[in-house]
Amino acid sequence: MVFESSPARGDTLWASRNEYTLRREGDALRMARKKVVLVNNETALYSMAFLI
Repeated sequence: MVFESSPARGDTLWASRNEYTLRREGDALRMARKKVVLVNNETALYSMAFLI
């Protein structure tokens, strides 16, 4: 679940499945890919800021 708080729109709760692909670089892990599948993906979205 992702929570978005906006002064203009108020609070929004997004239900999603998130998948991350990590890549090892030296002693650290770095994110190579992020995939977000929203539960309500059939409706238009007014903001995609929560994906960043």
